[in-house]
Amino acid sequence: IGGADPFGPKAVRASAGTCYRVGVHRIDELDELGQALRGEGRSVLGLAADGDRSLVEAAEQAPVAGIALVVGSEPHGLGDEVRRHIDGLVRIPMVEGVESLNVAAAGAIALHALMHR
Repeated sequence: IGGADPFGPKAVRASAGTCYRVGVHRIDELDELGQALRGEGRSVLGLAADGDRSLVEAAEQAPVAGIALVVGSEPHGLGDEVRRHIDGLVRIPMVEGVESLNVAAAGAIALHALMHR
């Protein structure tokens, strides 16, 4: 909700045009989130440092239809309201002392891990 335009020139360039080959959902109301992302039996997971499962665990337990991944903003992460509309939280395992990653890097790592289940 809000945030960057996935079809803005910089995003298209950074994605090397892949944004036109995958499903990109823009949600204006949180009530639409679950309905839009759960289509065809997908699970909706949020990426957060305090996630209760690792990406490896989530990938192993993924439904056949796959996972829709929700990422938050860099300074604030996933807000409480967003968290109420998702099925669970996953985390990227990191060594002690590492606080967080850039949201683009974290999203890329998460998508790679979830795609290779």
